[in-house]
Amino acid sequence: RLGCVSRTLPNEQVFETAVRSYVDEGLRRRLTAEVEAARSLMEDEVREAKATMLQCVQAISDEVDRRVREKVAILQEEFDRKATEQVRALQDAVERRVGEQTAALRAEVDRRSDSVRAAVEARAR
Repeated sequence: RLGCVSRTLPNEQVFETAVRSYVDEGLRRRLTAEVEAARSLMEDEVREAKATMLQCVQAISDEVDRRVREKVAILQEEFDRKATEQVRALQDAVERRVGEQTAALRAEVDRRSDSVRAAVEARAR
C-alpha cells in the first residue's frame, strides 16, 4: 500500500517520514497508556499488599497480646498459689513454735508450782 501511495508523490521520503512519525506517535501513546495502566495496577496491588500486611501485623499483635495475657494470668495464679502455700507454712511454723513455747512455759510453771508446793508442805511438817 505504501508503495502505491508513494508512487504518485515526487519524493516518497516525505510521505514515509510522515507515516513513520504518525506510527511512532501512535505507538508512543499506546505504550504510554499501557505503562500508566501498569503503574496504576501496580500501585493498587502495593496498596492492597500494604493493607493485607497491616491486617497480618494486627492479627499477630493481637495473638501476641492474647498469649502475654494468658502467660500473665498463669504466672499470677502460680504466684498466688505459692504465696498461699508460704503463708500456710509460715502459719504452721508459728503455731508449732507457739505450741512448743507454751508447752515449755507450762512445764516451767508446773515445775515451779511443784517446787513451791513441796516447800510449803515441807514447812508445814
